[in-house]
Amino acid sequence: MGKAGEITQALANAVKSFGGEIRTESEVKSIKVESQIAKGVILANGEEILANQILSSADPKHTLLKLVGAQDLPPEFVWHTQSIKMRGSVAKIHLQTNGSHGIPEGTVVVAPSIKYLERAYDAAKYGEISEKPYLEVTTAGNVVSIHFQSAPYALKKSNWQVEGSKVEKLAIDTLAEYFPNLKSSIVNRKLISPLDLEQTYGLTEGDLNHGQLMLDQFLFMRPLPGWSNHKTPIDNLYLCGSGVHGGGGVSGAAGRNAAKSLK
Repeated sequence: MGKAGEITQALANAVKSFGGEIRTESEVKSIKVESQIAKGVILANGEEILANQILSSADPKHTLLKLVGAQDLPPEFVWHTQSIKMRGSVAKIHLQTNGSHGIPEGTVVVAPSIKYLERAYDAAKYGEISEKPYLEVTTAGNVVSIHFQSAPYALKKSNWQVEGSKVEKLAIDTLAEYFPNLKSSIVNRKLISPLDLEQTYGLTEGDLNHGQLMLDQFLFMRPLPGWSNHKTPIDNLYLCGSGVHGGGGVSGAAGRNAAKSLK
């Protein structure tokens, strides 16, 4: 099976074969809109890139409220966009080890029972970090990556500047109950909190799914009722990320459907 990096490289090669250009480290500051028509993007360095069509895989709130802005959208549409429920509740902990961690290659999960999962999520409902978290652990060589739930973006009694070390310790202690060699094998560690996901990767409220997967935000209700066709009130601007029909998650379905909906 191909690894994630190999899939990404294959996609990049396909874009280049059609004459496409891929830029990294090129933050988009805003989408240029004139008379309700998207004309291009403006980068953080001030450069303007004009385009006939723009597809955004950023989450709907980030795209519409920050990159476009409420001033260029219908008031009722703005209100509905503001009401999209995000509420990220996932932290990531990446461990660099000396290789003697004892965890098998691939992915393992810590989820002993349905009751355990329910309690792990209950904490997030009340703005607290789960003391007995659900862990999804992916291991490749000496690198161990831990998906930690639940760790809510909005903490009721603290903040992420304080609680980061607590989440690291909870993740490692919980996993070490099953793999006792883990602690002694750790060389370095890196926490990515829900706040980091927002500030570094542009994920509103640290929501990996670009909007909670709830009945009123699911399937054809994504991102908003009546707007599941990837279009927006701004002509030539389309949404293609996890927050629209075909998402959440990284399946490629939303991008494929958006491409087929282009004029």
